[in-house]
Amino acid sequence: MTRPARRALSISMVMAMAAGALLLAPAGAGAAAGLSGHAGTFAPGSRRIDPSELRALLDQVVAAGALDAAAGAWPGNGRTATPNSAERMLNHPVTVKTQACPAPFDATTSCGVATVPANWAKPDGRTLEIWFASIPAPSGTSRGVTVPFMGGPGEAISAVAERFLALVPALPDRDMLLVDLRGTGRSGRLGCPTLDTAQWRPAGQEQVDANARCAREVGPPRDDYTTVGSVLDIEAIRRALGLSNPSLLGVSYGTWVVQTYTVLFPDLVQAAVIDGIVPFDLDPWGRTYTDAMQRVLRLRCQRTTLCDFD
Repeated sequence: MTRPARRALSISMVMAMAAGALLLAPAGAGAAAGLSGHAGTFAPGSRRIDPSELRALLDQVVAAGALDAAAGAWPGNGRTATPNSAERMLNHPVTVKTQACPAPFDATTSCGVATVPANWAKPDGRTLEIWFASIPAPSGTSRGVTVPFMGGPGEAISAVAERFLALVPALPDRDMLLVDLRGTGRSGRLGCPTLDTAQWRPAGQEQVDANARCAREVGPPRDDYTTVGSVLDIEAIRRALGLSNPSLLGVSYGTWVVQTYTVLFPDLVQAAVIDGIVPFDLDPWGRTYTDAMQRVLRLRCQRTTLCDFD
């Protein structure tokens, strides 16, 4: 699912930000200063915490419990791809059509779209068009291809291509392949009115309801937008373009994609760099935040004596 144009934050992110603002604010600062302040730095003159602020945060902790019922069975026991099944699925041919490259790419870059199965396990059904840009090695001789991945999920790499093009001169013997993952950017951005028009995502049960409405608006095709599907898309494009074995670079959610790629194609990946790791055992409901919140608040009160519950 792609992120709305104006970022909608999950309750765990909202709570983490609120906790940082309230708990970590430097002396004499307002709550918002804590987002850029130094953790644990307090001085004479620190303001006392209004009980209503603390209770409001605790109310969010309790409200977040509404997510627990839905998250209880995660992760499920569903089937997923393996290295052997991934290779079998890639036997299905894909078609590649070149097109003019947008800015900031120069004339040496080859851009286009690849037509791939929406469901690699059932390749004769619906198809998707996946956008790519292939940048040749500056030296003229390639020893591999660098494939970077953005975060999200939902961030389009085409929108921030300059960040990665800056790496090209530093890797003169490597091609670079940029791909907007299925459902993002130039690869058929997937959205829904409920979240695309929201200025802020609500908390607790309201968030659960909004996500459910979004899922209904997208409909059954939502099941095709998976990390495994994206990895198969990119590997199919790499092979269709005749590029060398990949070295992967992932940031945030992109680290999940890199790990998946490496698991499915362990003999192909030359190297992998991951920054801001999203581990496979991550709880997507953010329950680690809510589980720790009451302890954090209690310790904060004990160590600073700034809490007043009277």
